[in-house]
Amino acid sequence: MNEIDKPRVQKAFAALAEMFDKPISITQQRLYLFALKDLRTEGIEEACRIALSECKFFPKPAELRELVKRPEDDPDYRAQLAWQKVKKIAVGRVVHTGRPIDFQDPCTNAAVRAVGGLNHLALQGTDAEHERYTRPRFIEAYKNHAKLQYLSPSQTAPLRSRVTNRDDPILIPCEYEVAPRIEHTSDSILNRLADKVSIKKNPKSEN
Repeated sequence: MNEIDKPRVQKAFAALAEMFDKPISITQQRLYLFALKDLRTEGIEEACRIALSECKFFPKPAELRELVKRPEDDPDYRAQLAWQKVKKIAVGRVVHTGRPIDFQDPCTNAAVRAVGGLNHLALQGTDAEHERYTRPRFIEAYKNHAKLQYLSPSQTAPLRSRVTNRDDPILIPCEYEVAPRIEHTSDSILNRLADKVSIKKNPKSEN
């Protein structure tokens, strides 16, 4: 997180104090700064500017936060966007070895792992089933991870499998011989997967 520019923030608080004729002590400024530090300098300044014209009384930190709240600040909104990106790239596609996929969001990477990884999204069920069953689990996992102060590298690292639309045969590395659990998939999808996917034993690979 970038360091807060304290002189700029103090100037913004001073403007509020002058407008609402309410002195704000150094201790109060520190408490406000602690409560709003995630907004960074520009966000605090913007909140104070808006408060000058929209607030009837000296605003509390929660009120200042609401003045600059954006959709992307809502974990549920971010989780829904993340699912749409994951669905577009991974759901129902075929998996092969190659360069790891990084969704450029630690919580997205962690949530994909929490719902079973890319292999699960590629082979376990239809798009409709994923929307009904996997999406709620992904949304919940994303929001839970977003609340955490720390995510381990093993949770947030790029996913080691890769999705593709290629027509040539694809190998899915596994630690043991398995058959995809796709009993709920339609016959046409099963036939296409049977033509494209082969599974071989590869103890050194990771999903």
